[in-house]
Amino acid sequence: MLSRVSNFLRTSVVHTKINGQINTELTRRIVNEFSRIKFSTPKLIAVSINTSQGSYGQAEELSKAIHSFAHKFDCPVYTFAEDIAAGPGYYLLASGNRVFADSFSLIGGISTNSKTLDLIKFSKNTGVKYNLESVGKNKVRIHPFQELKDDDKKWMQMLLEEKLKLIKNSILEKRGHKIPRDQEKETLALGGDVFLGSKAVELGLVDSINCFRGIVTKEYDESRIINLPRRNTFGGGVKNLTSGIDIRSEKIVEVIDEIPDKILANRHSFNSYINNF
Repeated sequence: MLSRVSNFLRTSVVHTKINGQINTELTRRIVNEFSRIKFSTPKLIAVSINTSQGSYGQAEELSKAIHSFAHKFDCPVYTFAEDIAAGPGYYLLASGNRVFADSFSLIGGISTNSKTLDLIKFSKNTGVKYNLESVGKNKVRIHPFQELKDDDKKWMQMLLEEKLKLIKNSILEKRGHKIPRDQEKETLALGGDVFLGSKAVELGLVDSINCFRGIVTKEYDESRIINLPRRNTFGGGVKNLTSGIDIRSEKIVEVIDEIPDKILANRHSFNSYINNF
């Protein structure tokens, strides 16, 4: 029985979902969840993405973190678009070793923008004034209580264009071999529009139409799925860690990964023992 448990622990697919804002909190949570994987050696890291919101910088950080764990586990990263993977969501999607979308997924939205607030009329109507003392010629730009200066417009446009160039270059580095070497199609693919799944495949933004369950069933049918983040179903106490365990269910993986680090000090010896049992 223990040999079956050992094999069970080594054949797994780690699956996480990215929803809402891609920000520092999300990156921290995902990194913490992956750091808790101790016994399991995944065959695959799967990332399902359903967002168009957040920071490109954090999307890059999250991508690097996920691929760092993939390198540690010596396994590929597959990414899956759900309803939408646009903007920072697509940036993360494009980082997969293989990239999938649903037929109804909205893909792309590769663009940058800046939002400003004009409070000049409000200030005149209410008499509210905003005073700011600063040192430095360009310390204050795009002031909401002042007319937007031409120099500030040019400065912001320059930043947006430089940022977009970085984003496009990164995507071309990851997907350039799939995006058609046709100026018109490349411009279309990277022009800020979103596309349904089949068009995204045609433009090389994704590899094919499929979903997480479809790929796992076809290629990793014998593997157990570890969904991150996992719910703590053990009441937080060590005494409850082994209660109600079903060897046939994936909950044993959750149990093992809940064991404190100190208890796992000799986990390699434990693996050797159960392999020879």
